[in-house]
Amino acid sequence: MAAQYGARPEELLGRTPAELLAHDPEQARARWRGFFDAGRLHVETDQRRLDGTPIWIEGDYICLYAPDGRIMGHSAFSATSRAPAGR
Repeated sequence: MAAQYGARPEELLGRTPAELLAHDPEQARARWRGFFDAGRLHVETDQRRLDGTPIWIEGDYICLYAPDGRIMGHSAFSATSRAPAGR
């Protein structure tokens, strides 16, 4: 993940998804809502490295549930990045 975002691991520690997706918060909010509602997500998304450089990230994500059914976390089990087409 650090390499995808052009960062050192310590630069990502403590950052929230909202901070990493601040370039398009409405789209991020809608995708997170859909992800939590469905429990899984496959997505190709326009994101930004920490220096602002655009990248595309394709990933598969799944929610992790507590025994009582609450979401207790999530995991990416496949995520790749590439430069946007034409750049």
